[in-house]
Amino acid sequence: MDTLFLDTNVVLDVLGNREPYYMASASVVSMADRGQARVIISPVSCATIAYVLERFLPKAESRKRLKNFLVLCDVSTVNQKITSAAIGSRFEDFEDALQHFSAVDYECDVIITRNVKDFKHATIPVMTPTEYLAQRSAR
Repeated sequence: MDTLFLDTNVVLDVLGNREPYYMASASVVSMADRGQARVIISPVSCATIAYVLERFLPKAESRKRLKNFLVLCDVSTVNQKITSAAIGSRFEDFEDALQHFSAVDYECDVIITRNVKDFKHATIPVMTPTEYLAQRSAR
């Protein structure tokens, strides 16, 4: 079973029903619901997801969606070791660096994101939801 680290944009696609990305992202998330994958997100993502959803939905609804989502996944750690690694990394975007080093620390098999180019310095595989689903079905 793969351990998948979901970038913020993938979770927002699902919780915000964002088209045209919803179906592929939801298919990846549903693998966790069926016990076919383990899904990890970071606390950085939780904060961003709540902020973005609350711009479009009532606070109670956005929090409810996030709470329900957390039943399907684990939340990784962002500590001093991860933060220091992110600061000293070659990643251009600090949030992406935090996501990457959090995924590495959690021993994730792959980072799932729609912004693969943002993870060009990653030390673990990085795929879009569509790429991951295609690779998985080819196994």
